[in-house]
Amino acid sequence: MILKNEIQGNKVQETAALVQSLQASPRSCIAVKIDVLRARNVTQGWYDWIDTPDPYLMMRIPSSAEIVKRTKCVSNNKNPEWKEEPFVFHIDPEENNVLELTLWDEDYNADDQIGSAVCLPLNSLQLGKPEQRTLKFGEYSEVDIILEASTVSGEYADLRYSSELCDEEKEFREKRKAIVFEAMKRLLGEQGPQNMDEVPTIAVLGSGGGFRATTGFSAACRALDEMDLLDSITYLTGLSGSAWGLSLLYSQTAGEKIDSMETQKNVREQLQWGPMWLLTPRRVMQYVGDITEKWKKGQPVSLTDFYGHCVGESLLGPKKNSVKLSDQQEKVVNGAVPMPIYTALNSKRDVSAQSYAEWVEFTPYEIGMDKYGTFMKTELFGSKFFCGKLIEKFPESPLYYLQGIWGSFYAILLQRVLNQEKQINTEQDNEKHLLERQFLSEKNNKNDDDDDHSDDDVDKGVGDVGGKRNKIDVGSSLIAKLQKDVEADEELHKLEGKATKNQKKEKKEFRRKVIDYVLEKLPGLQTRSKRAGLVHNFLRGLGLNGTKEYADGAATQCLFGKDNLKRKRMELIDAGLMFNSPYPPLLRKQRSVDLILSFDFSARESDEERPFKNIKLAEDWAKRNGLLFPPIDADEQFDRDGWKECYVFKDPTNPECPIILHFVLVNKTYRDFVRPGVPRTTKEEQKAGDFPIFNDPNKRFSTFNLKYSHDIFDRLSGLVEFNTAINEQLIKDAMVECVQRKQTLIQ
Repeated sequence: MILKNEIQGNKVQETAALVQSLQASPRSCIAVKIDVLRARNVTQGWYDWIDTPDPYLMMRIPSSAEIVKRTKCVSNNKNPEWKEEPFVFHIDPEENNVLELTLWDEDYNADDQIGSAVCLPLNSLQLGKPEQRTLKFGEYSEVDIILEASTVSGEYADLRYSSELCDEEKEFREKRKAIVFEAMKRLLGEQGPQNMDEVPTIAVLGSGGGFRATTGFSAACRALDEMDLLDSITYLTGLSGSAWGLSLLYSQTAGEKIDSMETQKNVREQLQWGPMWLLTPRRVMQYVGDITEKWKKGQPVSLTDFYGHCVGESLLGPKKNSVKLSDQQEKVVNGAVPMPIYTALNSKRDVSAQSYAEWVEFTPYEIGMDKYGTFMKTELFGSKFFCGKLIEKFPESPLYYLQGIWGSFYAILLQRVLNQEKQINTEQDNEKHLLERQFLSEKNNKNDDDDDHSDDDVDKGVGDVGGKRNKIDVGSSLIAKLQKDVEADEELHKLEGKATKNQKKEKKEFRRKVIDYVLEKLPGLQTRSKRAGLVHNFLRGLGLNGTKEYADGAATQCLFGKDNLKRKRMELIDAGLMFNSPYPPLLRKQRSVDLILSFDFSARESDEERPFKNIKLAEDWAKRNGLLFPPIDADEQFDRDGWKECYVFKDPTNPECPIILHFVLVNKTYRDFVRPGVPRTTKEEQKAGDFPIFNDPNKRFSTFNLKYSHDIFDRLSGLVEFNTAINEQLIKDAMVECVQRKQTLIQ
């Protein structure tokens, strides 16, 4: 029947060091229109004497974009006529497409199927030629339908297919460059740029590391702001915990400005409470209501939805439900502040992130994957696409859900709190290894029937689909039970202040049981133990063309490219599983970043461990992907200079290669100085600066700590601000060098 588009460029070039990258493109698909006319003699035999049938028809095409649809129920009618609009499914002509139809009798508890399912192959349909069919269900029941197939052109602009920056970001860069030009002239004087062509692109990135990274990145931004350096920055990029801090920076105030001081103040207040207040039955009831509604509307859900609520409640507070990523367009539209970039990984079942990982970048304007040269408007993230066509638009995902994706490690941290697991031995269980093991164990769970290629991600919830699903609305019944739990919990809460130790323990245990029950019963989560954020796969049905060259390490990724175009969902996880600093979006040639200020808050086994693991992984990734990255002579520098707050990496032979200033989490000079140039003199001042980080016996700075007292927050913030401030001249010197490099390239 049907138009076929050849998929090319997906074979790995094994004979050379370079392989082809993948450029996705839209394809034509087929719209199958099903007009359900009428049914005759719908019967359940003798049971009709008790209850006249209430029939409806279910239509299911597992390979289609929509998967399943149904007619309305016609009550008490053995010969119903359906006067509904035709049902439309979109299918890929290269797939084996089969329409499965089942006739059902609606009942109060569970619907009853009439006869056996009828299966109709669709690939033999003639385009543009309606065909009427009479289908038989059981011995007597019949249904009349009309089928019609038509080509849907691939010429639509619902996605953007290019590795070039979007027009909005290009416009931002032009406006931002003018602001950076003035800022650098003010900071650097005669050594600053003399014209717009000499203005370098400077980026700041923050690593993962839980609330340690959230605290640290907020402090780093505060320090850069106080040194009047933020106006010289074009991009701020975050991963996991730093992404949380970055998203807060752009969500605290209205208008174009960002307020680093106010953000830091709010983070300080929010992190003091710990996780248990997030899990009261009343709050959990609100989470359940939101997640159930999302599931009913046809969006996949996972534990990320639940834990995203917890992250959002922790960081955004009362305005959690009203904040979206696209709101940040207001900040950057005129170039008044740097462009924020957030990161996640697209993961694959049964494959570790080290072997397979695709970086996904999030900006206020677009979300997408440079690997495939495919991006969507931020407002469309989570909507359903097929062959590049927008099939169903859903409301924009709230920021808290994205925070759950960016820092999915929070799910494991919180679950450990709930399960009262023993204290974590960081020498064996640093966060990356723990997260990797957790996701792999869930991905390899053979009992998990949430197979991506199954059709169990039914696109409508209980009320809309019916059929095999129990007609009792699980979400509503769960909320009803939670209402009783709320009352019981509030009775226990009345004992606060005079509760015995056993009563406090009873309250904590009660809340744990509530959470366990919710995670077991919440619609859509019963078989989804994994923590990945599930979204409709916007790449599904696209074509592939090889266009760009990458180094041989990308070969493994290319092997999965074609398969990714068939997956119904994406499983998005914490980018720290690959490496814990978000270099990839900054290394894109289109962004031409000249200077990167890298703030690494990653966990180390001890304060003595050298802090270069992640930047070395980033260097390796860049080499394998044919991207410019300075040689990381970290060990040579460390052997020569020992511990420093900041290490400089650059390629003296290539002026186009970015310079990296690598700020590490170390308490060295800060022990002796309150502020740059101001020594600690009193015992109180000396005590305030004398503390370990990763050697802390109480693990107060551990990634697994979900509660930061004001004292701990102030110590960590003060340390990061100090370490940044004492390197002010180093930063300015690097900026001058970038200007000089630009001048050399121009000449």
